[in-house]
Amino acid sequence: MFIREVSLQNILSFGPTGRLTMEPLNVLIGPNGCGKSNFIEALGLLRAAPTDVRIPIREGGGAEDWIWKGKPRPSTARVEVVVDNPRGRQPLRYRLEFGTGGGRFSLTSEILENKDPYPDKDRPYIYLDLQGGRATLNYHDPDDVVRSRQLRLEEVDVDQSILAQRKDPDHYLEITYLGSEFAKMSFYREWSFGRSATPRLPQKPDLPNDFLLEDGANLGLVLNRLERDYVASWRSCATRRRLRSCAWRNRNWVFTPMSSRSWRTCCAMRPIDAS
Repeated sequence: MFIREVSLQNILSFGPTGRLTMEPLNVLIGPNGCGKSNFIEALGLLRAAPTDVRIPIREGGGAEDWIWKGKPRPSTARVEVVVDNPRGRQPLRYRLEFGTGGGRFSLTSEILENKDPYPDKDRPYIYLDLQGGRATLNYHDPDDVVRSRQLRLEEVDVDQSILAQRKDPDHYLEITYLGSEFAKMSFYREWSFGRSATPRLPQKPDLPNDFLLEDGANLGLVLNRLERDYVASWRSCATRRRLRSCAWRNRNWVFTPMSSRSWRTCCAMRPIDAS
């Protein structure tokens, strides 16, 4: 499982408090307008952080439309997640907070830290701390000595996540890891299965067959590979255990029923890896 917890504050239809513990399989059920789609839209900000977080904001109507419209009206919105960290001794906590400056999107805060403090410390170890355009990065040098680097104002694009600006696994291992994992998130929604739908068109043989593209353009290739690799040996107990471990425990799946005929699906990592 990749994402353990999701906290949303003053974003879209979520007010000052909103926390959800994630499991390997998650089903969101509720009436229209209760926030199912908004929950997935908020996760979409994480997927965009390593590239350009402004794109989903812009496509969603601008920063003003993303901030909760309750009373009192907040000035910022926040997305916070706790994620697995296979390279570290404990999970990571990542927080992204934004507001509007002159009607434009403005990244006000970004923090990446350990989930909990070490036994002899008062607060968790911080890998990234961005506040008001000033960023501090903590990292280990080749001699495993902890170093702290404060980025100059001219080194920081205040409209972009640091995950999009620093990708160096030798120095910023946790930052690079998190950006890489966020970029793997896939969202499957608003599919059509009519005569000319993308999944029903002829599929090019050079498309990937180890994970499903968001538009379903390689659906047939993925199904063929699954049938080839797994169906014949499905009766094997060892194979069943390995599939359950690889395909479900290390991924978050969120199913959101929109109506009796339409399902929107979001998974927080690529779907079944058939390799």
